[in-house]
Amino acid sequence: MKEIFNITTCNSVKSLLWSRCFIGAIAIFLLSACVSGYSYDPIWGLNYKQGELRGVAFNGANRSDIFAFSYELYRLNGGRLYKGDIDTFSRGGGGLGGGYLGGVFPRPGEQVRIRWKAYPLQLSLEEFEALPWRERVITVEGTGVEDKLPVVATIMCDIDDVHVYVFGKKEYFDVPHEIKAGVNPFYWACKNNV
Repeated sequence: MKEIFNITTCNSVKSLLWSRCFIGAIAIFLLSACVSGYSYDPIWGLNYKQGELRGVAFNGANRSDIFAFSYELYRLNGGRLYKGDIDTFSRGGGGLGGGYLGGVFPRPGEQVRIRWKAYPLQLSLEEFEALPWRERVITVEGTGVEDKLPVVATIMCDIDDVHVYVFGKKEYFDVPHEIKAGVNPFYWACKNNV
């Protein structure tokens, strides 16, 4: 009987210690998230900084009819926000190409780091890998941003002129109301307009 009591007591103590360790680990995780300035959004399953836009749709446009466009967007601290590719002249159209729904992104007026390569589509993978990345810190442009489903548009006007715009709520995937209304992204993004 004494042995059963000791085993039961021992198991109870182990359970208590494990539950305290588990609760302690959760507390440490939450505390480190608060200290780092990041929070967790359970709807999108993303870590985000306070004030960042959530549930964004990443789209892109490429004005070139010669070069395709591969790019990566980063926070200034080095955390990657998105990586994408756009064919020549946005696959023959004048608007924004397809993208990804569900990311986080800084608001207009904040800065991000962009790395990109402009390259002919006929390049082999080895030739593409050998190309140097162009890199720049740019200010996120845009106005009228809504918190629900905003669009992040990365636009290459030419191989040395890239922009990141954040704008409005999209009505359905890949077609923000600004584009649906017939506004060409190159007109408002590029210096010499179209």
